[in-house]
Amino acid sequence: RPTPTVNQIEMHPLIYSERRDLVDYCKEHGIIITAYGSLFSGYTERFQDPLLVSLSGKYKKTVPQILLRWALENGFAVIPKSSSSKARLGENLDVFDFEMEKEDVELLSQMKAEPLHEYWDPVNDAPIEIGDLSHENDEL
Repeated sequence: RPTPTVNQIEMHPLIYSERRDLVDYCKEHGIIITAYGSLFSGYTERFQDPLLVSLSGKYKKTVPQILLRWALENGFAVIPKSSSSKARLGENLDVFDFEMEKEDVELLSQMKAEPLHEYWDPVNDAPIEIGDLSHENDEL
């Protein structure tokens, strides 16, 4: 069975620690993680977290931009949902003119709060056996 090339999962700082093993597995096997729900699935009250507010001030970026940059710094492809305005779309794209310090990325990765669990949990909801990957470098 061929190794998947992309794994699309809910990913943001509130869920990162419980999905760390899955993230590590994907990285070890060259599987790209595409993150959805990256802006806390629209639960904007979570944007008031003191760490997020502090980092927003430090980098002079909005909290959504901090969250998107965190995902990029972790090597995730990101698909933020924005249906409200062209300004929001532009804001979501304005995350490539800065980098976060490694310490700040790690602080976000360790955020402690009740995870949202808005979507399917690929680790616990439907465990599957992906088979023997020893052939993953074989030509098809």
